[in-house]
This record gives sequence, C-alpha cells and structure tokens, in this order.
Amino acid sequence: MWRQSETGIPSISPLWFEYPKDKNTWGMDLQYLYGPSIVVAPVTEENSTSVYIYLPKDIWYDYNTLKPVRSGNHTLTDIDFDEIPLFVRGGSIIPIRKAAGAMTLAEVRKCDFELLVVLGKDEEAKGELYLDDGESLVQEGTTHVEFVYKNGKVRAKGKYGYKAGVEVVGVKVLGKKGVEKMKAVKVGLEKDFVIEV
Repeated sequence: MWRQSETGIPSISPLWFEYPKDKNTWGMDLQYLYGPSIVVAPVTEENSTSVYIYLPKDIWYDYNTLKPVRSGNHTLTDIDFDEIPLFVRGGSIIPIRKAAGAMTLAEVRKCDFELLVVLGKDEEAKGELYLDDGESLVQEGTTHVEFVYKNGKVRAKGKYGYKAGVEVVGVKVLGKKGVEKMKAVKVGLEKDFVIEV
C-alpha cells in the first residue's frame, strides 16, 4: 500500500500490467498480481477444487512448495477449499513475517521476518520492506529498506526512522532446484547490513 500511495502504481494489478506484450494476459480477469512479484490464482468456481492458470514467460516458484514452476498453461487440481494458489516471480525478495500463532495485528507487528530470495535468470534478486506504526495517519517515523541479492550476499540499505523492534531471523534462497540455501541470522532493522548466504 505504501508503494501505491507514493507512486500511484497499484498494489493489485492484472497480469498485463507487468507483461503488456504477452497477449495471453490481456483477457485474464481471474488471476492477478499482488505487488510486482506474486501471482494470485484463486479457485473461483463454486465447489471446485481445480483451477486453470497461466504464468507468463518468466521464472516462477510455487509459494507453498517452494519448487520451480514452468511458464505457460497449467491446470491445478486437488486444491483445498481454504487454499489460494500463489506463485512468486524470480528476481524477487519477499520479506515474510514469522507470524505463526499470532492472533491479532498487534501480535503480528511484533513478529520477526524471514527473507525469501527468489533468484531470477541472472541469479540475482531485489525487494523492499516498508514499516510504520500501522495506526497513525501522520507517521512520526518510517522505515524503508531495499534488499539486493547478488554474488551470494543480501545487502540491505535504507532509511530507519521507525523502531519496529523486530529482526531478520532467516534467509531462504530459491533457485532452479527449489530451496538452495538457508541461513539463520539475527539482524536488526535499524541500520544497513550485509548477510552472506
């Protein structure tokens, strides 16, 4: 939402927004992008457990299994009624809250992050994280961190005006075979840092 308010680029957009030359995306109205990196492909037919999806030409990973998925047409089957298929685009870094068991938004805000590094064709990735208090209309301070993965290292550079009291506690790197590297870390979000994975 922060990126949308700063630039006007929508947080949720049709696939053709990122892939305007791919004619297969032009008429798609049942799957969409959440941010620039996550394809949401919900089952929309009542009582169905399958969905037909299309992934544009790129590198994709199934968010649930963390395994690579080919571009093109797919029919997903045996989808649970409480499951929404998600796919992450290569070249992305997704900060994920380690929020298992958190029951309220206030509890979630106290949870640490894991960085999901999803390698692109060039074996690199980038992403960002914005944090504020989540309540105030006028913020006293905000934190905006940009992450870059290159040559086995995650570099974080940003502005750290909001003291979130949380840390990055892990890095998971996805590559051609799925999870290629994992590292437990303990790095605060108060200053720039480098993590060698």
